[in-house]
Amino acid sequence: MTYIVVQFDYSNRKGMYERLLKVFEESVRVNDPENDVVVKMVKPPQVRTKHCFSSNTHKLAIWVDEMKKLPEGHEICFIDCDMMVVKSPNDVFENDFDIAYTKRPKPAGHRLPVNGGVVFCRNTEKSRNFMMKWKEINDKMYNDRKFHERYRKKYAGMNQSAFGYLMEHPQEWDAKLIPVECNTYNVCNESWHRVGHDENIRIVHIKSQLRKMVLSGTCSKRGCEEAVRMWLELYNSINGEQITMKIDPVRPLNRRGKKRPIPVGVKKKKNVHKIDMEVKPSEGICEPDRCKDQRRVYVP
Repeated sequence: MTYIVVQFDYSNRKGMYERLLKVFEESVRVNDPENDVVVKMVKPPQVRTKHCFSSNTHKLAIWVDEMKKLPEGHEICFIDCDMMVVKSPNDVFENDFDIAYTKRPKPAGHRLPVNGGVVFCRNTEKSRNFMMKWKEINDKMYNDRKFHERYRKKYAGMNQSAFGYLMEHPQEWDAKLIPVECNTYNVCNESWHRVGHDENIRIVHIKSQLRKMVLSGTCSKRGCEEAVRMWLELYNSINGEQITMKIDPVRPLNRRGKKRPIPVGVKKKKNVHKIDMEVKPSEGICEPDRCKDQRRVYVP
């Protein structure tokens, strides 16, 4: 199998994507050494539209071009650079398909049904036709805002919106398309807490808040400690550094990783005192359950 990844050289991002790519490559070297990695380093498109739409459109075109260079029947994993391979995903090709996409679990309550950061593909005529059709719809959406917005509300992004259109119009393609679990092959927000505890996990998506945590070396979301620790170990092995994970001591976070709201009428940083005992409602203006959980009291 060959991983195909595109990285845009954003000079104003302080090397963020370069670090993410290096850790991805190291994760493949350590955890999946039998497979190859093809990295395409390109400059971001110089356009005035939202950068992620133009970049995703360009990325999909590169995927299609690289696919044509590989032999017939070759196994491919189109993948974003902000990934961490925990275990080889080769077992996905035990299934019969031309294209396999990662579907997000319904119980998680996430509004987006798919994530386009990982797409598995067998290099066949049907899969090539599907990829070209995907690019065609993507290009149409890029040039037609109204068309794009109809699907963006449901699928988000540009590539995912075009992919969602194809899922809803199967008469326009003839490839065999199957879903595989995000919880295994593209672990996102709702399943980060399972990293390090679930042996079925193959690939972890270092996106949104998890990306901020690994780049800062500070875990600020309950349950993400193992994911942050594993990423930092790979980063340290590349750079010969000894960055250790820190836990954010400022204010405990809720399950969604957001800071708990400060009660109305209390200043944000001033007059906040930590305590080491359970607080009674009369000692502060916050709710007793919140005080007990955060182990602090707010004094007006």
